[in-house]
Parts: sequence; structure tokens; C-alpha cells
Amino acid sequence: MKITSIRTRLTLWNICVMALILLLLSVALRYSIQSYLMSAADHELVHRAHRTAGFAARNSKEFVEDFRKMAQIQRDMGHSAHFKRQPLRFSRAFNRAGQQTDPFGAILKTNEKPWDRKLFIQSLVGKTGFSTIKVDDELTRVYSQPLLRNGEISGVVQAAYPLTELMRFLGGFTVVLAVFFPFALLTAGLGGMFLTTRWLRPVREITHTAEEISARDLSRRLGISGDDEFAQLALTFNRMLERLQKAFQQLEQSVEQQKRFTADASHELRTPLTTIKANTSLALRQARSAEDYKEALAAADGAADVMDHLIRDLLLLARSDDGQLVTELEAVPVSDVLREAVTLVGWKDGRAEIRVEMENESLSVTGNAHHLTRLVMNLLDNALRHTPSDGLITLSAAANNGAIVLCVADNGEGIALEHLVHLGERFYRVDKCRDRKHGGTGLGLAICRSIAEAHHGSISIESTIGQGTVVTVTLPEPLKECVM
Repeated sequence: MKITSIRTRLTLWNICVMALILLLLSVALRYSIQSYLMSAADHELVHRAHRTAGFAARNSKEFVEDFRKMAQIQRDMGHSAHFKRQPLRFSRAFNRAGQQTDPFGAILKTNEKPWDRKLFIQSLVGKTGFSTIKVDDELTRVYSQPLLRNGEISGVVQAAYPLTELMRFLGGFTVVLAVFFPFALLTAGLGGMFLTTRWLRPVREITHTAEEISARDLSRRLGISGDDEFAQLALTFNRMLERLQKAFQQLEQSVEQQKRFTADASHELRTPLTTIKANTSLALRQARSAEDYKEALAAADGAADVMDHLIRDLLLLARSDDGQLVTELEAVPVSDVLREAVTLVGWKDGRAEIRVEMENESLSVTGNAHHLTRLVMNLLDNALRHTPSDGLITLSAAANNGAIVLCVADNGEGIALEHLVHLGERFYRVDKCRDRKHGGTGLGLAICRSIAEAHHGSISIESTIGQGTVVTVTLPEPLKECVM
């Protein structure tokens, strides 16, 4: 069965890891205790053997007699029930023939043999050693060393230590560990489940909050507490929500602008189409004179020109949105752009005067001459429509901190502050009541802004009611590489 719950998996992993740790600790602890106890027993055996071997060096008559009396008392006690096993705790001395003696070489009337014959033979050639053997079905630790007298090996001393109590202790200790093991695992499992549940609480909160968030409501944010990984996760999640919220807002604005753009474009195209339809239908309804037909065709042709102009503007904006507005770059003299724009706008009686001011005739930019001329021409056309006939429009160009600054300034009627923020939006008109003859389509400044941005430039507008408007276009010089 596949386990999908992270809490369950973490708990199981916690139990497995804890079981492995406890197993290793138990083995290590038992081995350490066993090694310590065996080392203590070996130390005791060596001490007893050395003490017995040391008696051989003390040859005074009084000491020997006292020692033999004490040894006889100990041997007599060894026959009692209480001291039945005590002889194993004493050391024994043997001569080279394997007969038990006292440390001074006197043969004792016993049938005791060396506990470990192999160690006895090794000690006769000067070696010491330990062994673990069974004596009377009891596990016993034996130590053997040579017995020196007058610098020569006269026999062997062996000391024995029964391991029954030691093994009984180790067995009890093992049972305790075996009983403790499942309780420790149970405690580890319950503790791990509790801690895992507590640690995963922020994840549940994130999940709960994420389920409540929808595309229409991205304002919800996760609560952040502490400075751990979950807090960082919540912070990252909040930042993602903030980016999504901004993206959805931009998408909604884009969709809304697209709807408005489509409605405005439909409205703008409907007017010339209505003009064409009305004139052609009227001309076809009944026979008319050549002048009437000519007048109808002229009206239809004018409406077609308006449609053609509007469609060209829409195509230009579409290419700008697609990043394909400026594809061919060349060095363009600024003076040529300004004079060409003035010529195309045309000066007529009853229009404001246009004055061109050039700081340096050699100024140039890298761009598309046609689109740059279109930009300046649109700005001049707007200025002419909003400047009285006795007014003045100043068209200037200058270099400023590595950039070319084009400026169109007029002393016309000016623009109210509430309209400035919307200038450049497509089909936006300051005066909604203007007709096409006096007002235009509302795409001029949008096209200007698109051309400026396609050349990695910018456009800004400042205006004061009753004093005039200043439009500033800043183009980089030399122009950065355009990616269109």
C-alpha cells in the first residue's frame, strides 16, 4: 500500500531512524559494559597472579610458615558449602611437572591440575596469556604467567575468575534493553507524530489559504511567523500572489482596453462607412445629374480616405504592439525630420505660425526617418488644432546629456490636468464633442508615444490652461540597439 501522507511517512521514518539508533546504542552499550567487566576481571586475575608470584621472592622462614598456615586455613574453608566455589577465586602455583605447590615450591597434597593446560605450557616458556574456558560446566576466565625463582622459571602461576555472575548481569541487562526497546519506539512514534503535526501546521495553513484564493480574489495573504523555512515558504507564496495579482490586474486592464479599443475602432469606422453607404444609396436610388454623381463620389472618396487613414493608424499601432514598428535603422539628420514634418503639415492662412529652432544643424539620431517625421507631424497637427491663428508654435531640437530633445511648444488653449494622465490612450479625446473635421480620431498621441518607445525614447506633456502646452520627446544618442 502506497503511503501518501507526509505526516505518516515522516513518523515512520522517525521510528525507523530511532530504532536503528537504539539498536546501535544498545549493541555498543552492551559491548562496552562487557568489555569493561572483562577488563576488570582480567585486572583482578593479573593482580592475584602477581601477588602469588611475589611471595616466592620473600624467603624468610617466619613469612613462609605464616603463609602456609593461612593457605591451609583457606583450603579448609574451601571444603565448606559457603566457600564451595571460592578456590576458583584464588591463584594456584604449579611446578614444571604440573603438580600444585605453594609459591615457595613445596608440593601440596591435592589433586588439582592447571585450569588451562595450553596456557600452562605457554607459560613454561616465558609467555603470559588469558583464556576463557569451562571449569565444572562454569564459564571461567583464566590467567597464566611464569613463576620465577632465582631468575629461572620454576613453575607457573594461574589465577581463575568465574564469569557466571558477570554473564548473569549481562543477560539481565540485555533483557532490560529488549523490554525498553519497544517502549522507546512507541514513545518515539508518538513524539514524532506530535512534532510532525505541529511542524506541518504552517503547510496546512498554506493549503487552506491557497484553496480559498481564486482568480477573482488574489488579495489574500499568508500569515508569517518566525524566521524558519516555512516562514520563507509563506513569504515566497505571498510574493507569488502579489505578482499574480498584478498580472491579473494588468490582464484585466488590457482586456478592458482591448474592448474599448474594439468599440472605439468600430465606432470610428462606422462613421465613414455610413457616409459612403448614404451617398452611394442616394445616388443609386434614382437618376441624377453628373454633378450630383460627382458630389456623391467625392463624399464617398473622402470617407474612404478617412477609413484608409484610420486603418493605417490602427495597423501602425498593431505593429508597435507586436514590436515590429521599427525594423530598418539609419542615421537620420534631425533638421531634415523637422523641416519635412513642417512641410507635410502645411501652413495656411488662418493657422498659427510655426517657428523652427535648431541648436546645431549637425544633430542626428539613429532610427526610421518616416516614423520620426510622422511623430513630429502629429505633434504639430495637435498644436495647430489647439492654437489660435495669431498664436505661435515653436519646434526645437537640442542635445542634452547624450540625448536629443525635440520640443513642440505652443501658446494655445492648454489642457486640463485631469486629461493629461490619459493623453496617449487610444481614441481618447480631450473634447468629446469635437467632430472629425476639427478633432481627429484620438490616435495621434498614441502613435507618437509608440514611435518614441520604439526608438527607446520617451515623451512627456506639460500644459497650463490658457497658457499653452509643451510636448517633449527624448531620443537617446547614440541610439541603443533596438530589438523590434
